[in-house]
Amino acid sequence: MKKLLGIITLLMLTLSCSNSISSKAKKFKRSAPFGTKMVGENIYIDKTEVTNISYAEYLYWTKRIYGIESKAYKNALPKNTTT
Repeated sequence: MKKLLGIITLLMLTLSCSNSISSKAKKFKRSAPFGTKMVGENIYIDKTEVTNISYAEYLYWTKRIYGIESKAYKNALPKNTTT
């Protein structure tokens, strides 16, 4: 029984130390994801431009996965600016 308590205590001590190390690692500056540029604290934009064909493929995929009546598809559609 004492051996079991010793193992559990050692395991808990190890886990608590690993949590303090990971919290220190979070303080380091994160780099931007590949192919993007950091604009704000959590805002990244793509370094390359989006072509019309790429956006049309995205709309097709969104419509196929979520459906034509879904909120995701309707929000992805370009807004009509002419009145």
